[in-house]
Amino acid sequence: MVGLRLCLDPGHGGSDPGCVAPGFVESEWVLDVTLRTASFLLGKDTAWKDRLTFTRLTGERGPGLYDRARCAHRYGARLTVAVHCNSTADEREHGPLVFYQGGSMTGMPIANTIALALASRGGEYVDGDKVRPMLRHSLAAKPSPHWSGRAYNVMEPHGARCCVVVEPGYASNAWERAWLLSEDGRDQVAAAIAAGVLSTA
Repeated sequence: MVGLRLCLDPGHGGSDPGCVAPGFVESEWVLDVTLRTASFLLGKDTAWKDRLTFTRLTGERGPGLYDRARCAHRYGARLTVAVHCNSTADEREHGPLVFYQGGSMTGMPIANTIALALASRGGEYVDGDKVRPMLRHSLAAKPSPHWSGRAYNVMEPHGARCCVVVEPGYASNAWERAWLLSEDGRDQVAAAIAAGVLSTA
């Protein structure tokens, strides 16, 4: 996508904190990672300052789904990357998931690039009396399920031409949450998202 215009969409915000775990608030974490992603892109090419917008830049306001789509549409974004974080009642659940609109020939390679970059981080976690590899999936880019499908149904017809949803880990997994909260973890996630965006050039 030559001259790609990009919309970065940190999920939740305002009265919607997203998932909450000890020391972790999703809406705050995704905003920080989104800003780091922008810094990575600007470090590669300062022209991004004229080709990049955000659905929110503070924690005070959480736009609705249609507002996010309108933001992308008004800006003329050809790609929107929505950043979230996973959580589940099963504290053993872990690993990144990256979603794209089923059948999207543009979204699939971007999602694959991000998923592979996240998968390369490796690591281990303790599961009872066993130490297991950190990642359950070697490749975790998938067509969109459940709520993500609704996000694409809104975003793609009414906003960006392509939308990818990134969930780099589970805040409900203590080991993974510690990594997500670390400076290194935040930078690795941001670099992975930037790699997906740059793969379109």
